[in-house]
Amino acid sequence: MTLFVRIAALAAIAVVTVLTLGPVDLRAMSPVDPAFDRALAYAVIGFLLILSFPRHPWRVMIGVVALIVLLEAGQGFRPDRHGRVPDVVEKTVGAAAGIAAATGTLWLLRRRRTN
Repeated sequence: MTLFVRIAALAAIAVVTVLTLGPVDLRAMSPVDPAFDRALAYAVIGFLLILSFPRHPWRVMIGVVALIVLLEAGQGFRPDRHGRVPDVVEKTVGAAAGIAAATGTLWLLRRRRTN
């Protein structure tokens, strides 16, 4: 199960990387606010990474924030993209929410097993 979740986390990171650094035309237009899309993408990544590495929540958070900053900085090398600090904040909040949700879920599952 852990292997499947790790592969899913890597796939999510790969998709987000391509969509972040690739041409703007690759992105599908979503009916929801782009800030929500960004936050949700990183919430999924954070959730999957915590399920993959449940004993290392701080390392996961630091790694996801580093990924966010690197990808935003990488947009500076594309003429059609722009990395912005508000985007970093939105994505970090999403990642924290995903990490918190996964941590809470794992805690509830452990608690349920002991009862």
